[in-house]
Amino acid sequence: LNSTIPSQIGQLIKVKYISLENNYLTGTIPAQMSSMENMERCALYGNALTGMVPKSFSSLIKLQDLLIYDNLLQYVIPSEICELRDVGDLNEVIISCTDTVLCNCCICAPSS
Repeated sequence: LNSTIPSQIGQLIKVKYISLENNYLTGTIPAQMSSMENMERCALYGNALTGMVPKSFSSLIKLQDLLIYDNLLQYVIPSEICELRDVGDLNEVIISCTDTVLCNCCICAPSS
């Protein structure tokens, strides 16, 4: 794709699975994605996304898997997202692990 994730993606409120991995996406993860209240799996790995995971993702109580490794993200996952393990369906958050990982609910992706 070699583009950004459009903010309008948040209008897809019935979507359960987002699979945008390995598409050369750049820019940030739109906060509007937190409007996708039925999303269970979000696969954004293998892109060139920057910034942080929006804190508003903590409203995605049906989210089970957040796969965001192999990006240029700041892997500081808001604690509110980790709390989805207690109040929602969250199973795993898979990130690229560096020397400074600030996430108490994350799993490190295998090094490639």
